[in-house]
Amino acid sequence: MIGPDEQLALAYAPARLRAEYTALLEFDAILGQAFKATNEVSLIQIRLAWWRDQLDRWSVSEPVAASLHALMTRHNIGPDAFKTIIDGWAVLLDDLPYTDLQLAEYARQRGGGLFAVAARLAGGAADDRAGAGWALSDFARHCSHAGTAMRALALARDALHGNVAARLPKSMRSFAILARFAQGDCKRSRDEQRVAGSPHRIIQAIGFTLFAC
Repeated sequence: MIGPDEQLALAYAPARLRAEYTALLEFDAILGQAFKATNEVSLIQIRLAWWRDQLDRWSVSEPVAASLHALMTRHNIGPDAFKTIIDGWAVLLDDLPYTDLQLAEYARQRGGGLFAVAARLAGGAADDRAGAGWALSDFARHCSHAGTAMRALALARDALHGNVAARLPKSMRSFAILARFAQGDCKRSRDEQRVAGSPHRIIQAIGFTLFAC
C-alpha cells in the first residue's frame, strides 16, 4: 500500500519509530487509495467518514486503525490529529480545477498534519512547510489537470524554499527525505519527475543523509 518513495524513506527511520511511522504512512496511503479506486464522490465520502468513525472507536479490528489507536495511546495523541489529515484529503472532493486557496488548505491539513503527527511521535517539532510542500508535490504527480498540477508545483517550491527538509530533527529523517524528494521534484515539470523508488531516489536519500548529519 505504501509507495516506493515512502518505503525507501522508512529505511532511514529510527528502529523505535519505524513501525509507528509505517502505520502513519499506511493511513495516508489508504486515504489516497479511496480517490484512486473510484470517481464517485459519494463513495469516497463514505470511506473518509468510515475512517473518522474508526478513529473515535475504543476497539477496532482493521489492522492500520488498530496500529493508530496503539500509537495514540502510547503518545497521548487524540484522534483529531488524524482527522486533520482526512480533512486535507477531503478538499480534493471538490471538482477540478482547484484554486490556490484549496491547494494550500489541502497541503496544510494533509501534509502539515502528517508531519505534525510524525513530530509528536518523535518528540520534536516539524516545520509545517516541509509537510505542505511534500503534499503539493505528491498531488502534482498524480493530478489529471495540467494547470492545477503546475500551480501545485509552484506552491510547493514556495513552501520548500530554503531547504526546510534539512532542518527537521534527525528522528524525523524519513520525512525529511520525503521533503527532499519533493524539493527536487517541484523544480521540474511534471513530465520530468523522478521515478518513485528509482536508483536516483536511492542516491538522493543517501546523499541527503550523509550531508544533513
